[in-house]
Amino acid sequence: MSTALNVIYLGISGVLHPSRSLYELIEGHSPESDGHRLYEAVPVLDNLLSGWPDARIVLTSTQPWAKGLPAVLNELGPGLASRVIGFTYEDLTTKLRRGRRQLPLSDEDYWRLLKSEIVRLHVEWLRPAA
Repeated sequence: MSTALNVIYLGISGVLHPSRSLYELIEGHSPESDGHRLYEAVPVLDNLLSGWPDARIVLTSTQPWAKGLPAVLNELGPGLASRVIGFTYEDLTTKLRRGRRQLPLSDEDYWRLLKSEIVRLHVEWLRPAA
């Protein structure tokens, strides 16, 4: 892969909007009941990244897997969506080649990994510059 890439590994829940499960655990009710909405911080991140036009995004969220990448890209809006170059689940279970047999991760192996391990494996595979 290209060494000129500058990549942001981006989760969605807990980053672009409150994590429902954590919010409900702490607050005892849904984020929506306090006025939050899904993807509410997209304009903030889009604005923050305006100074880094070459920054690309790899999604670490399970949402592209669960809802489909096109649905997530739609929610991200054109500014952020145009920066997305992939998502960790798809890349590591279909494109990654490792080990003697040069196989990608199995679905089961992917879901057993911690998020930090997923990002580490993806960085080793993609080899971004920053």
